[in-house]
Amino acid sequence: MYEDNKQKKITGLMAYQSKIISKFMDTYTSDKQQDIALELPTGSGKTLVGLVIAEYIRRKYCKKVVYVCLNNQLVNQVVLEANEKYNIKAVALTGSQSEYKPTSTLAYMQAKAVAITNYSSIFNNHSYFSDSNIFYIYDDVHSASSYISNNWSVRITKDDSLFYSLIDVLKSSIGENAYQHLMNNSDNLADPMWVDMVPTTFVNKKSKEITDLLNSLSECSKGHNTFAWKNICNNLSACNIFMSEKEILIRPQISPCKTVNSFLNASTRVYMSATLGRSGELEKTFGVEDISEIILSGDDKPKIGRHLFLFPDLLFKKENKKSELFKQLQIPFNRSVALVNSTPEEKKLTESIHESLPKINVFTGRDLENKMSTFEQSSSSVAILANRYDGVSFQDDCSHLELIKDLKIYENLQDRFFSSRLKASPVIEEQQIIRIIQAIGRCTRSANDYSTIIIEGNDIQSILLSEKKQRLFEPELRAELCTGIETSSSQDTLTELSEVGQLVLNQHDPDWENIEDHILEMRDNFNNEERECSIHDFLKSVVPLEVKFQYALWNDDEYAAVQISTAIVDKLAKKGDKRLKGFLYYWKYLNFSIRLKQSSSKSETESIKNDFIAFINTESHSISWFSRLSRLLSIDSPQIKNSQQNDERIAIQTDNIEKILNNELSNKTKTSRMKRFSSQKKQILDTLSNKGGTNYEEAVKKLGYWLGFKTDNTSASAGPDPWWFIDGHTLIVSEIKILGENNPISNDHISEFNGHKNWLINSPNYPNIDNTTNFTCVFISNSKKIDRDAQNNILRDSLYLNSNDLLRFAQSALSTVASIYEEYDGPGDMLWTASAHNTISESCFSPKKILDSLNRRLIDLQNSND
Repeated sequence: MYEDNKQKKITGLMAYQSKIISKFMDTYTSDKQQDIALELPTGSGKTLVGLVIAEYIRRKYCKKVVYVCLNNQLVNQVVLEANEKYNIKAVALTGSQSEYKPTSTLAYMQAKAVAITNYSSIFNNHSYFSDSNIFYIYDDVHSASSYISNNWSVRITKDDSLFYSLIDVLKSSIGENAYQHLMNNSDNLADPMWVDMVPTTFVNKKSKEITDLLNSLSECSKGHNTFAWKNICNNLSACNIFMSEKEILIRPQISPCKTVNSFLNASTRVYMSATLGRSGELEKTFGVEDISEIILSGDDKPKIGRHLFLFPDLLFKKENKKSELFKQLQIPFNRSVALVNSTPEEKKLTESIHESLPKINVFTGRDLENKMSTFEQSSSSVAILANRYDGVSFQDDCSHLELIKDLKIYENLQDRFFSSRLKASPVIEEQQIIRIIQAIGRCTRSANDYSTIIIEGNDIQSILLSEKKQRLFEPELRAELCTGIETSSSQDTLTELSEVGQLVLNQHDPDWENIEDHILEMRDNFNNEERECSIHDFLKSVVPLEVKFQYALWNDDEYAAVQISTAIVDKLAKKGDKRLKGFLYYWKYLNFSIRLKQSSSKSETESIKNDFIAFINTESHSISWFSRLSRLLSIDSPQIKNSQQNDERIAIQTDNIEKILNNELSNKTKTSRMKRFSSQKKQILDTLSNKGGTNYEEAVKKLGYWLGFKTDNTSASAGPDPWWFIDGHTLIVSEIKILGENNPISNDHISEFNGHKNWLINSPNYPNIDNTTNFTCVFISNSKKIDRDAQNNILRDSLYLNSNDLLRFAQSALSTVASIYEEYDGPGDMLWTASAHNTISESCFSPKKILDSLNRRLIDLQNSND
């Protein structure tokens, strides 16, 4: 059909394009509803394939065909290409329906043209495309998740008074620690990585209050949240409530797309993706149980050029603070592209570029919608894209230099919760890999294309530096990443790294040929590796049940939801993969929550609750979210509550160590990470050995920090020396006095020490410390004697720790915790979490053992007069 189109401005279809279209024709049946996915890599002409299929269906079956793009920019781009380049009749139908051109709607309704629209025009309750028997082609489905889930997602940010009103409703259901995080307005105490989820059991109890509060949305505004709330207000029990210090997100785990007529009534749904993945992300994105896949074999897949990765933060983080490497390479490359994660970051990078390179032209994503040709023709320009870059490509000589800065690897709070709190990273990691692949493909769009790609930012580096995560990439891309890490780790200066980055511009240079040979050698080695049985293939087998579960909840069919969640638990338990334990525990929790809601008597409720608490205490206690849930559920049973306390504290301690790894050490290879830790360890132990002044206080503070406790100190004259948070309500507060030989502890020392508790309670700088805080006050000194007057002034429960004992503790604790740092290989790892929890529980620095070891009373010191 398409070969007969003599007015097209291309010679025809590529062989692989023809092959995938043929495979589609073999799969397609016109008389039944189908879900079919096509995979074509970035830069392989996916749009043309979709348009040819659309034109074939329109002509042969006289069907109405709708081609769906992510946004209006892409709609306009596809319409232009279809009509002017491929000679396929297409019309744009976006925006308000009242503004649709009558000629366009008529051509579409009579099946004389393909309608091109966006996802927002499909996923709404008043879609123009709600009638039946429409053939849909969804493009760029690998990037569609947020466009779809937004329709069922209420986001309440901290600058909205509703945020605090909702916290008041939820306060009794989330625990004091979560409440402190949500109420925190201090930059010093901020924890941008913190995320939590309100247990469903408590959401059900508070549903009326939450609903009454959020109904005010429809009364006072008509923004996105108003429409999203209308979509979920009658299904709150089918949603989760996630929280961070800046946002509350209410959404179903899987978008119930089949509740939207425009999606439900389709005759066929075709999904086009650059990367389909193997874990069922596509099915979860669209709320569909099963989708047939058409994927070209390895030999048929089009090849995509060469990437040279540079990681300046591995060795030169200080020198590269303002993206210095990117700016150095701007001159030889002329044109470049930068992907940043927010508008403020876009502004910050723009100012930095103008400061260093005032003659450079800076284009934003909005500028490129109308000025791409201006950018392509400029000899010195940079395009900075914030938040989104879907459909924006810089192929061939448009740009060969790309900066990826602080790429968001978590699409929303739900993703972050699954990784950081449930330790279920396998559930989301393939979607993260897809997001990274899309980012690095902006400047490498064909087999002969090439680009230097600079990687900055903790989150993305935590994935790319992980040996386990690297195995998720195709062998050639994995080889490019490993080569980039090796190369970036072997340069002596940032200038040398800049010289390496320029090698792609002269590919006959012997140094570049060496890099190319190394990449190919590594690729071949990776190809020859024996492939492990993929955990993602198993996860995909669970997805149909997950989708069924979501619709059962949405339809208030609690009986079916219990049956389905039981089947998921059984399937995960039978698999027995320790990496999925966090995911298994989550499904046990969902099953428990529904059964608890169904219970018809107090005795049944207590039985279900106690069974689940027992499960948490024996199975999932290493995960802090479940430890806290166990405490919240057993709030009326102090005996059970006390037995859970140490597990919860260790789980929090493990989380804190992971935050250190993700923040301070994420831009390190394992070797450089341990080198950094060893340096810190030596510094702490040397200072504690030498017993030197204010440095000693800093060493005590750092010791607690590296052991996984939140620590602080103050320079105020009446304030305490370092304090460690054992948990949100328990503090170890110190006074440190390293005295001259034979000098006793004086009354002035004790008077100062006695005031520390009240100082912290009354200080406005520490709102998380108050009269409800449990204090353990410890006097640390090398002196073993005390003046008589001082002895008479000591407060009850004041404790003493000799500096030599502290040194021995630090030596043992830091040696043990080193193994925890060494074993780490990326966020959300259940195996590492369980191992770290066990190591801490058996060590000298578990919270319980630290508190138990502080048993020497200050008053029992020898009197200096004796």
